[in-house]
Amino acid sequence: MDDIVNPDMAGHITSVAARVAQHGSTMAAGSGALANLIGRRPTTFREYARGL
Repeated sequence: MDDIVNPDMAGHITSVAARVAQHGSTMAAGSGALANLIGRRPTTFREYARGL
């Protein structure tokens, strides 16, 4: 069975989190920008949780 956590991705996430913790976010979160990036409207947490 493959590892559940990819060590390279875990390291990347840790590095990004440290940067944001020290310097703050460089961009405001925007659902419109995310929709353009993923090609659909983002799922809200409420929608996600109701689908569990």
